[in-house]
Amino acid sequence: MVDLGSGAGLDVLRAARAVGPHGHAVGVDLTQEMVALARRNAAALGAANARFVVGELEALPLPDGFADVVVSNCVVNLVPDKAQAFREAHRVLRPGGRLVVSDVVAHRAVPPGVREDPQAWSACVAGAVSLPEYFRLLAEAGFHAAEVLEESQVECGGPWRVSLRSVTLRARKPSVRPPSACPRDPCAGRTARCSRCYNRLDAAPGRPNHGLPV
Repeated sequence: MVDLGSGAGLDVLRAARAVGPHGHAVGVDLTQEMVALARRNAAALGAANARFVVGELEALPLPDGFADVVVSNCVVNLVPDKAQAFREAHRVLRPGGRLVVSDVVAHRAVPPGVREDPQAWSACVAGAVSLPEYFRLLAEAGFHAAEVLEESQVECGGPWRVSLRSVTLRARKPSVRPPSACPRDPCAGRTARCSRCYNRLDAAPGRPNHGLPV
């Protein structure tokens, strides 16, 4: 398990307890200070299977196919290059692994003036994107079967008139990478031969035959 933006490490420590002595939980945070605090918390609890490293979400210091699960709690919102962050999450997941993200999304596009306000960034307002944009970024990074698990309205404090909501999303890395090119456009019937049709059919009710093992 990998936690993106692990802070003081509380979620990682809970995960370390859940996966047991044969599993591992890793937290990645941008600042050395938070990583040091998380390491102290892990030492105090004797969590030998919890590890914390300094790193950016856009360049995770982890090998390919490292984790079964990647999680993040209201951190992707703060990342300017969300597309790269999702590509990195996809890279470190094993085939068939899942990404679970809690974040703040906007009902409509955030105005440019708000995007340029440093205080709006620190308040998790400026970095919010719409839910369709979130789904698009996940799909372009290679994820499929994205879905909303929880959703609630968020009160936006400060001077910004932006309508926000809190969502928890789950998406999966395919077990087998589908072909990149389609011999026909679009794929015929209910068998996918390219990544675009694979994602389209996988999201359809009934989980039809993709022509690929899943």
